[in-house]
Amino acid sequence: MRVILAGPNFGCGSSRETAVWSLREAGIRCVIAPSFGDIFHDNAYQNGLLPLKLDMASIEALVNALNASNTSELTVNLERLELRAAGHEPVRFEMPEDRRRPLLEGMDQLDFMLRDAAEIGAFEQKDEQSRPWPIRDSRSGYRTTCFRSSGRNRVSVTFSTSYGGFTLPMFSCIFSMRLMPSR
Repeated sequence: MRVILAGPNFGCGSSRETAVWSLREAGIRCVIAPSFGDIFHDNAYQNGLLPLKLDMASIEALVNALNASNTSELTVNLERLELRAAGHEPVRFEMPEDRRRPLLEGMDQLDFMLRDAAEIGAFEQKDEQSRPWPIRDSRSGYRTTCFRSSGRNRVSVTFSTSYGGFTLPMFSCIFSMRLMPSR
């Protein structure tokens, strides 16, 4: 496995998945940087490339340790959430569990969501029974839903569509209301 130790804003401007695919094809499985371009960061996780955020001082210390060692080995341990380089103390990193688990289990984002397919299906079935306004096209399997919630002086309306057990938001609107005194 190859690792890149980089500077800030790695992947900025690389909004296409091909940026991540190119790194993976070169054998790179992890990029360590202080910050990432937002789209690159999400694409990396979705395609099995680990984007680790570390402060620049920690990255420089790892580079110095690697330069001083004869092995130039850096170990990324997702189980223990730490990096190890010869002659250097382990460096801990943080990572959300919903990002870590798919990488540990070799799953992409869709595989990770499909683990909960039975729960999603049960929720949608219960939801369909409890709300009378979903619109279903029985020919295509699509379901369009309008969900309204009212708060103080505000109404939120969300339209979404479902297909194959997954709900995808189409758009959402929030209307603010000011009550005018009656005349």
